[in-house]
Amino acid sequence: MTMKSSTRQVDGVTIVDLSGRITLGEGSVVLRDTVRDLLSKGHKKILLNLGRKSTTCSRSPSYTPSLT
Repeated sequence: MTMKSSTRQVDGVTIVDLSGRITLGEGSVVLRDTVRDLLSKGHKKILLNLGRKSTTCSRSPSYTPSLT
């Protein structure tokens, strides 16, 4: 299952609901593009909801996708 994202607004906060696998490559691209798009539209309060995320890439335990 590839990673999917959806966004919603609650009390001025943009919540990004993530589901599926966050992996090196496609999964991190979806996350990065979603956050970049929100920032370009002026959203400053962004919450990443990882509650439905199934797994994270295990290549590096400290791996965090680049958002810049």
